[in-house]
Amino acid sequence: MILLVVGRIGPMSIPLQSVNHVQSAVGEPIYICGKRKDSQKTPHEWNVLSFQETIVALFRGHAKSVVHLHHGYRALVIGSLSRLLRARVVASQHSLFTSVSLRRRIVDFLKHSLAEILVCNSEATKDSLPRLLSRKAIVIYNGVDVGPVIARKARPSGYDILTVGRLVESKQVDTIIRMMVLLPASFRLRVLGDGPENQFLRDLASDLGVDSRVAFEGLVDRDVVENAMKESFVVVVASRHEGFCNVVVEAMTLGTPVVATSVGAIPEVAGDAVDLLPLRSTPNDFADQVLKVAGMDEAAWLKRSVQGQRAAEPYSIESNTETLASLYNNLLGKQSTETSERK
Repeated sequence: MILLVVGRIGPMSIPLQSVNHVQSAVGEPIYICGKRKDSQKTPHEWNVLSFQETIVALFRGHAKSVVHLHHGYRALVIGSLSRLLRARVVASQHSLFTSVSLRRRIVDFLKHSLAEILVCNSEATKDSLPRLLSRKAIVIYNGVDVGPVIARKARPSGYDILTVGRLVESKQVDTIIRMMVLLPASFRLRVLGDGPENQFLRDLASDLGVDSRVAFEGLVDRDVVENAMKESFVVVVASRHEGFCNVVVEAMTLGTPVVATSVGAIPEVAGDAVDLLPLRSTPNDFADQVLKVAGMDEAAWLKRSVQGQRAAEPYSIESNTETLASLYNNLLGKQSTETSERK
């Protein structure tokens, strides 16, 4: 049995995006424990367990279990029980360790201390760890699953700008909204995501007089995100820190140019395939860079699109699946299919 303990269960949860692929590769059922919002659709093929069901499952199959701890206090509780039952415990660090609150760091440190292997989603994330934890850390890059990579044949019509992510202070969506004041009236901003800053950002757009050009679309399914990326001429990310930033890689994979802050793992995974701005960039800086992308002729825009797709190749869902499956197989005492065939 493989058990994933996450904070939120939903189709946009990054730890769950490779579940079906890994389950097929390992040949073992994968169970998921976490909070599920009624408003979020969950793929029917996922094996979702309540907290109580998770405890029962651990007692029944602890000797042959791999428990992968991701987010939340329940991960700390389940991880502690898993160690007592001698299950194999893995943990993941998804954001820069130094970027989260002191309380979160304490919980993460205790949770990671229970694991024999700590998976980081980038070298930047690994480098942010305390030395005691970094000794058992490995890097497995996130994989993006957006279907087959297809070269773009034309630049999108219109001037739609897209930003995607949780609406929290660290994402600096307010900077992107302030940027809209400096752009022509034909430019539109789509905001996909939700969070505690939602109302503040709506009020800000209204106060600045750009609310008619800013669309807050809330939590949406993955296919909506992918279509929005294809329909936008640029994706903008203004984060203060990022452990990996799936949004950047997804946009690159789909061939949409990106303007982003040069923070965390973004330079590591994107290189020069995106237009990077310093952390303390102003709305004017973002507006200038967006206008540069808008001013590209179709040939230059398509060239930038291809550059992004090439840079995103190492971060496919297939690569992520292969590495995770190998890790789980080793912990379960299995040989990978490839190794068995060689013998």
